[in-house]
Amino acid sequence: MALSDADKARIRAEEEERARARAGIKKKNDAKAAKGCLFGFVLVVAIIAVIAIAVTLSSSNNPIKSTPTYSGPEIEYVVTGTAIAVDVTLNNATSGTEQYSNVRLPVTYSYTKFPDHFVYISAQNQGSSGSVTAQIFYKGSLVKTSTSSGAYVIASVSGSK
Repeated sequence: MALSDADKARIRAEEEERARARAGIKKKNDAKAAKGCLFGFVLVVAIIAVIAIAVTLSSSNNPIKSTPTYSGPEIEYVVTGTAIAVDVTLNNATSGTEQYSNVRLPVTYSYTKFPDHFVYISAQNQGSSGSVTAQIFYKGSLVKTSTSSGAYVIASVSGSK
């Protein structure tokens, strides 16, 4: 049975209408997919930004990471002044006492490791005039200082680290 030209035209028109309807559905689905991809991309960028900010804040608020490491001696005793010679007595790293006679100034006694908590140094002028200054440094920072001037004077400093 053969179809008339009118029937063929009607069928063709119906098929074209169905094709247009399918194309409209496909365009809507493509738009939804594009919006989903964009949302996913924005979400990933936001997560990366939050992680970067968290890492930056945690490293900048951490004083151990932001402060340079001190590499010098833990304890330094320094004796300076205009005296020609001094006698020095100090507490050493093993809790012992050390004495030095007729020491020329300036002089520094350094201890890389200093497990004892007590620090002490005294310096006595051995001449009839001049000044003596005794200082204690802990990890490069001045902790205590004492100065005396005159014949046979003593400058001494002590403390706990």
